Amino acid sequence: MSKPLSGIPLGGIGTGSVELRADGRFYEWQIFNNPPWSGGALLLPWAGEEILDPDDCYFAIRVKGQDGEPKVRILASKEKSEIDRLYANPFLKNIDGIKYVGEFPFVKIDYKTDLPVNVRLDAFSPFIPLDVKNSALPVGIFTFTVKNLSSEELEVSFLGGLVNPVGKGVRKSEAVNKVTQSDQFTAIEMTAKNLPQDHYQSQGSLVFACLKTGHQVVSYRGYQYVVPELTGSGSSGEEYWRMLQNTGELDNKDRTQPPLLLTLLQGLPDLAQSLSKMASAYTAFPKEVQSILEAGLVPNVPEFEESIASDLTLQTDPKKRWVFILEQRLRHSPEAMKQYEEMVSQRPEIEKDPREKQKVLEKILPPPKLMISLPKQKGPQGLLCSKFTLSPSAEVKVSFMLSWFFPNHIAPDGSEKMGHMYENWFSGALGVAEYVAKNLVQLRERSEAFHDALYGSNFDYWLADAVNAQLTTFVKSSFYVKDGRFGIWEGLGCCGLQTLDVTYYGSHPVLLFFPELQKSEMKMTARSQLTPESRRYHEYFIAFPKNKKLFEEYVKNDPTILKDKAKRLKVYREITAKTGQDATGRIPHMFPGTFNAVDAYHMIDLMPKFALLILRDYLWTGDKKYLEEMWPHVKTAMDHNLSLDEHGILLPYHYDRSLTDTYIASQTYDVWDFLGYSAYVSSIWLAALRATSQMAKLMREESYAEKMDDVYAKARTNMEKLLWNGEYYNLWHDPPSGKTNYYCMADQLSGQWFANFLKLGDILEKDHITSALKAIYKYNYHPEAGLLNGALPKRFANKGSETTGGLGELVSPSLQRDNPWTGTEYAVASLLIQEGFVREALTIVKNVYDRYQRSGMTWNHIECGGHYYRAMDIWAVLTELEGLNYNAHEQKLTFAPRINEDDFKSVFVLPTAWGIVTQTLEAASQSDTIKANEGNLAISKVLIKTPLGKPDVKVMKGSTKVTFKQPKPEKGSLEIELEEAATIRTGETLRIEITSL
Repeated sequence: MSKPLSGIPLGGIGTGSVELRADGRFYEWQIFNNPPWSGGALLLPWAGEEILDPDDCYFAIRVKGQDGEPKVRILASKEKSEIDRLYANPFLKNIDGIKYVGEFPFVKIDYKTDLPVNVRLDAFSPFIPLDVKNSALPVGIFTFTVKNLSSEELEVSFLGGLVNPVGKGVRKSEAVNKVTQSDQFTAIEMTAKNLPQDHYQSQGSLVFACLKTGHQVVSYRGYQYVVPELTGSGSSGEEYWRMLQNTGELDNKDRTQPPLLLTLLQGLPDLAQSLSKMASAYTAFPKEVQSILEAGLVPNVPEFEESIASDLTLQTDPKKRWVFILEQRLRHSPEAMKQYEEMVSQRPEIEKDPREKQKVLEKILPPPKLMISLPKQKGPQGLLCSKFTLSPSAEVKVSFMLSWFFPNHIAPDGSEKMGHMYENWFSGALGVAEYVAKNLVQLRERSEAFHDALYGSNFDYWLADAVNAQLTTFVKSSFYVKDGRFGIWEGLGCCGLQTLDVTYYGSHPVLLFFPELQKSEMKMTARSQLTPESRRYHEYFIAFPKNKKLFEEYVKNDPTILKDKAKRLKVYREITAKTGQDATGRIPHMFPGTFNAVDAYHMIDLMPKFALLILRDYLWTGDKKYLEEMWPHVKTAMDHNLSLDEHGILLPYHYDRSLTDTYIASQTYDVWDFLGYSAYVSSIWLAALRATSQMAKLMREESYAEKMDDVYAKARTNMEKLLWNGEYYNLWHDPPSGKTNYYCMADQLSGQWFANFLKLGDILEKDHITSALKAIYKYNYHPEAGLLNGALPKRFANKGSETTGGLGELVSPSLQRDNPWTGTEYAVASLLIQEGFVREALTIVKNVYDRYQRSGMTWNHIECGGHYYRAMDIWAVLTELEGLNYNAHEQKLTFAPRINEDDFKSVFVLPTAWGIVTQTLEAASQSDTIKANEGNLAISKVLIKTPLGKPDVKVMKGSTKVTFKQPKPEKGSLEIELEEAATIRTGETLRIEITSL
């Protein structure tokens, strides 16, 4: 099989991860604080530091019948390694095939073998909605199930091996393996000595363990040498394979002897670099090894051998023999001979002193080109083996565990030691293993419960699988540092963490699954909001042309302004009073691999997106303290964007960046230049105005709410007037220049998408929304490519595809315009569902799923880098298909399935509870249930969609009847207000029965 390109990552939130892929091997070991997880990757899916190779962690099985020969199979697909073993250890073979099913957080592998058993692997790391700690464990668990298919008793062993990678490549470091026995497991703890304190693996540990059960015998080798170049010859010390074949066990040695040849060559770390480094090692070698080296050292072997035969001293004294070799090399090196003769003429004593002569010759002679190279030794391998007997038709499980602890997580620029959240819970990898072993049953059951609920939904498998695939980003791309700060890479190791314009899309499941993490992200962003005290305030203040012109006049009159901060701040205030344009309130773009600095404040869409995110977070969690803390930042951000309106349109203005020193009017499509007023940012702005008005009312600032409402009314009118073309909203229009871009943008109604989440109503004309969505599907969707970000209808071709006005000269706009972004495709799909275009939405989502599955990238969606954060917004597709919305402020749950209305079942996740929702609908009856698998869900109101007229309603919490006020049917919906709030706790169900009278 070809090398698989993606797989399920094992690990926890913020812990780093390793991928188990469809060939049974392990890839992208990013648990050591190494790149790209730690930062530094560019636009490639993978541009990191490989600490372990795919074969450095492996499993094998041995099966022996009562009278038969034992068979050993490595549990990975066939590779060149099996060809190498045709001469040495030919009994050691790979399995014949693999059936791989990746359903986060689980990997299920069925191995095809020629053995009389069925072998299956279930690997996972705990992932449990609402339980951050148990979803942030640095661990992977591997459980093998073997079933006897024969009619005789079998002897079965599972072997696991892991190379110690700690300190790899660090000079003078020494890898250390220590065996630990407990009632729970036999473990090999891997560390390293002599690591520099600033090395990313410093103070780190890795544990490979085999869990104990009553009927299994666990054996080990704590320290097994591995020399990859020698494995084919059988001289690498891999006699443990023979031991496994013969006995099915290991010999419980803490340390083994290195291979003979390796021992002999350890004195040659730089074999081909200099003669002086070779001398001491050569003289210590036995003759048989010396002769191997001499074949490459001496220029004339027959002549050399004749000389040795005629001189007994040369035969017995390796030091003299070495000098003789140097003399032979000198005779055949004219340049060195000339240099040597000059040196001797100046210093005749060189010829008389053998030691001095040796030093001179080693210095001036060119290094030899030897016929052998120094084998590369990997870190010591730890081996574990579990042996047991298996009766006919019986089944046994064997579990291995990998845990890690690498606290030296340092920002890429070295500015801070961030560490990991898991440091607050554990002191090393052994402690992680002990905790997980003790709690393994419930960790597995709770993780399985969520997995089964998602895949147990009664819509097509591909849809559940598409939604599930993007949850891998939680593990693959997140930072969760010791002090609780949290962020997700925009692309793995690329761009930055907590990129706000991408958080606007991808953070829906973050808030629903782990609300404390989302609120942590937003508070961190708010703390970095731009103020006159910020280091980079000046850069953005003078980015406004009017501000820059006035500031230059001030400085011309008084140059001391530049160095006197108090004067400078005063000038800022004076200029702002004149121009009305202040940089205060701009929201930072992202955190570039560290949480104590931001990259820029250049995007115009960040301020309204910030406001929308804050209201969403509050409505879905009901956390009033959070709203109170964030409200001043929302006001400052929105007031700033109001200042970006020197033309009085009340919409954010995109400045021509060729006229400014700083690009202050970018947006998330940052190499697709907009000028003037754009549909994308304007729609988001309208939604943010509505959201800010609602927040102002919650904060009892009625006058500010009225201000937002007034701006919204005028801004909406202006957007319709400036951008509506009769079918959709033009990409942008610039009144000062009179230029218009007629591209149909897939994301032009992004503000409406978010407004629907927040129940803010239609922010634009309803018929325009409908028409624009039809146009997007008509022009932008292509079955062969997906939903393109931009498309130009033929009727506008003669008007020009890009009227630049100085734009588009720095970068080509086609990169983002003419291609699909998964996150945008999912956002538009969920908006289509909200607005009733379910078929079209599912067509788009299925196209994405097929496109990535065909390419082998199911778990790695690409935009600016791999494992892109924006694509996590597919969770919004699921919630919109469910018609599920929860307003924690009002304790109001809306449940109105948009597919399979007659028989619907799906998982739901809310910030306080997760569980399963169902609906059955018949001719005269309807039943809707909300079951909480975990958590507590307080409900005062339920809004149900029903086609039944004159309904009779009954509400039950378990077997208890719940009283409610008389419901009033309206437009096919029924809102039920309970007399008293009902709280559904873990395992409880709220059921609504509706019958037509």
